[in-house]
Amino acid sequence: MESATKYEYLLRPEFKAIEHQRWRIISIISNKHPIAIASNRAHSLPSRNYNNHSEIRCIKKTPKNKLKNGILYVYRLGFSGYRLAKPCPNCQKAIKAAGIKKVVFSTNEGKFEEMRF
Repeated sequence: MESATKYEYLLRPEFKAIEHQRWRIISIISNKHPIAIASNRAHSLPSRNYNNHSEIRCIKKTPKNKLKNGILYVYRLGFSGYRLAKPCPNCQKAIKAAGIKKVVFSTNEGKFEEMRF
């Protein structure tokens, strides 16, 4: 687990979700610089429409030739700091199918964890 300070750059204004959005889960595909940024459209539990999940929306916005070298960052920023933003099983399947090899996500402890595919 990595400390949140390593990923503080994710809080830069260009990476933030729309301020009025109630459910602030943000996905960023990056290869040193942001390639695509997306937030979730609604509170979308795994049983709901996966196209609203930030991970899927971000993958769809990314040119296919940039996906394989990209890192997907997923974080949820609540009023009290970072919250758990681990991709759901369906998003994990889509991430793997897209060829993304590494996902970094926030945890409830204010840390970040990595998943490799």
